[in-house]
Amino acid sequence: MDILVSKLHGRSLWFSELVTTVLMLFVTVVLIYGSYLHFLRAYTNGDSSIDIGLPVWPAKLVVPFALTVLALRLILQLWGYIRALKEGGDTPVAVP
Repeated sequence: MDILVSKLHGRSLWFSELVTTVLMLFVTVVLIYGSYLHFLRAYTNGDSSIDIGLPVWPAKLVVPFALTVLALRLILQLWGYIRALKEGGDTPVAVP
């Protein structure tokens, strides 16, 4: 994939990056939804460890939280790629 993307420049590069970022955002949103439902099920059932009875639902909340941070970063990248498409520059803002 990097070989193909390294051949692209300008608007075609930003468009391909925009498309892949949209796909990643979609996958991330689906994972947020599924992991949040898993956390919610553990929270409502009072899921805990077998031996000492520690609740495990706080650890299951970490995954949807981290994925939400990733989704916010992807949204910021989308904004940068859309701006790069409009301006056509070589170094877009908010893009790693």
